[in-house]
Order: sequence, then structure tokens, then C-alpha cells
Amino acid sequence: MKLWLKYLIGILLGVLLFLVLPDGAGADGGTVAFLADLGLRIAGYVVVLLLFFGIPVAICEFFEDGIFWRSFGKTVLLYAIGAALFSAVGAAITWAFSPIRVPLLADIAAEPATGFQDSILRLFPADPSRIFSDAATSLAPLLLFAFVLGIAFSHDRVMTRPAVTFFDSMHHVFYQISTFLAETMGILLIPISVAAAYRMEGIIDKGFYGHFLLLLGGEILFAALAVIPLILYFLGGRKNPYPTIYAFLGPALVAMVSGDLKPAAGLISKHGRESLGISRRTDSLVMPLGLTIGRAGTALVTASAFVAILSSYSSLGTTLPNMLRLLFIVPVAVLFAGSGSGAGPLMALATTCSLFGKGFENGHLVIVPLAFPLAAAGSFLDALWIGAATAIRARKDGSEEAKPIRHHI
Repeated sequence: MKLWLKYLIGILLGVLLFLVLPDGAGADGGTVAFLADLGLRIAGYVVVLLLFFGIPVAICEFFEDGIFWRSFGKTVLLYAIGAALFSAVGAAITWAFSPIRVPLLADIAAEPATGFQDSILRLFPADPSRIFSDAATSLAPLLLFAFVLGIAFSHDRVMTRPAVTFFDSMHHVFYQISTFLAETMGILLIPISVAAAYRMEGIIDKGFYGHFLLLLGGEILFAALAVIPLILYFLGGRKNPYPTIYAFLGPALVAMVSGDLKPAAGLISKHGRESLGISRRTDSLVMPLGLTIGRAGTALVTASAFVAILSSYSSLGTTLPNMLRLLFIVPVAVLFAGSGSGAGPLMALATTCSLFGKGFENGHLVIVPLAFPLAAAGSFLDALWIGAATAIRARKDGSEEAKPIRHHI
């Protein structure tokens, strides 16, 4: 049975279980919340180590071929263009179909916006040992450290060969563990889906957000079925793009239900390698970059939510100059949020509001009740886009396996 089908069955079983459980079973501190948290922890159990040991080896291999800086620069450019493009899609569609007023509820609180100085300082913690302990909230410091190691390894391959061999072996070990977890993910998704259903029930019961959530769902489908395929078609050799989209459906489902991209990171690697033949070195370079600077789905959701705030509370806010300004602010905000604690759309939205100013510094509080569906939508699209970007870079670098893969896992 294909993995994505196992994931879908696990999600459906979770929804069915939600329907038969009594009201209140999903409360914080209960059995459902405990099992969901346990499932998420197991799903992301080796992701940090998989990334940490894979990046330096990939960088060494790119340096051996003399194409590291070229590939790195083009990957960063691809992710930057993607963030700007998806921001434009989210802002334009929400602007065109101005949703009804989103209410401001009482007693709403959220994390403050991520500032530029805080974002930079988090990349270089005062205690280097915290690089691993802080990876639960931000992967950026650890990924930066892995990149530095990879570049250092490449400058003297004779002396660093034992270290590179060790990292190569450990990456293989953690990839095997990640593969085992991928096979059992369908079971883990059952309690995760139950908890997600309870969270969505509380939002739907309020009845205020239906119009915006439908609009956001339409934007996600449009981006997944039209925007990403067009990018894949023109940048991926003018081939049918939908098999590539299909290859990353499983990781996207996991990211959507968990509302977090991290549990899907290892799955993106597995599906890309075994379904599309993407080489390890391309996957280990492009995918980690996507986790921090390539979150185009988060950019789309952030832009859409911010335009909804503007149109709800100020008819003067949705002017063309403000929309153009927003297209610059949102990618920057997503980048800041990706290097801080809480890299989801709500943190990016808080940063966007802070950078936009004009009395909207606390505008993200309007959307706080929608934190989970925003994270679910953004993570779903993030997973598809990072997978697509990895496939594009594999073709550009000529790093697909010589033997084509004829099936999807």
C-alpha cells in the first residue's frame, strides 16, 4: 500500500474516532492531547539529526564538483521568488474577494513579533550546546551550524575525511530510522487527527470565520494545483508536473494534520529520493534551506490573513501602494519568523503587522483563534513547494538518479 494512502486512512480513522468520542475528550491534558503530542514527537524524532548529519556531506559533494555556490545561490533565488509569488497570490485573491469582517474577540493574546536583532541573535546562541535543545522551536541555528561544518569540511578533504565518513554513516543510520517511522506514520496520525478535529471544532462552532476559511482553502488548492505545476513545468524541463505534486502528497498530508512542517521533513526526503530519484546531496541541501527560507505556503497564508485584517478594519488599508508594500514585507517577515521561536503563520503575521505599522502593529490578534488552520494550510503548501523546489534543483544540477523511478511510494 502506498504511503500517502496509509496516511489518508490514518487521518480518516482519526476523524471517525473524533465523531464517536464524547465532548471534551480533546481537552488539554487529556488522553487525546497526550497521544497526539506523543505522536508528533515520534514523527519528528530523528529529523534534527537527519538534517544535521546530511547537510555537511552534501556540501562536500557539491564542492567536489565545483558547483556548490552556484547551486546554493540558485536555490536561494528560487525560494525568494517563490515566497514573493505566493505572497502575491494570497494577497490578490483575498483582496479580490474581500471577506466579511473578522471579529476581534476579548482576552486574545499571542507571542510578540520577531524583531531583526532577535532573529540574528537566535542564530548564534550564547551557549552553543543550545543549538540542539532549541531545535524544538527553531531549526535555523542548527542548520546554520551544519552549513558551516560542511564548508569547513570541504577546505581540507584529506584531514577531514574521517569526519565526513562518520557524518555520512550517521546520516545513513538516521535515514533508516526515518524510513521506519514513515512506514508507521499512518498509526501516529490517528491521535494527531483526533486532536486536530477537536481544535477545528472549536473554531467552526464560533461561526465567524467560515468565509475566510473557505477563501483560504480555495487559495491553497489554486496554488497547489495551478501555481506550483506551472513553476514545475517551466523550470523542470516542460514535463508533466503532476507526478511530482503527487509524489509529495504524503508529506503534505502529514504537515497539514500536524500543523507543523517539521514532522514532514524526513518524509519529503524519503518521497523525493524513492519516488523521483532525487539524489541525497540535492535533497540534503535544498530541503533544509526550504525549512527556513523557502516557506512559500506560510507566505501565502500570511499575506492572505493580513489583507483580511486590512479589509476588515480599514477600507483605506487595501490600496495598491499598501498591497505592493505588503509583497516586500511578507517574505521578510516569514524569513524572520523562520529563524525565531514559533515559525508558523501567526508569528510571521505578527512580524508583518509590526513591519507594516500604520496602527496595525497588533492586528494579528484578530487572527489568533485561527492559528491552527492557518498553520495547517501553510504547512501543507510548504511541504508541496519544498518538494517541488527540490525536484527542480535536482534537474538543474543533473543530480537525479540515472535510472528513473516508475512508481510512487
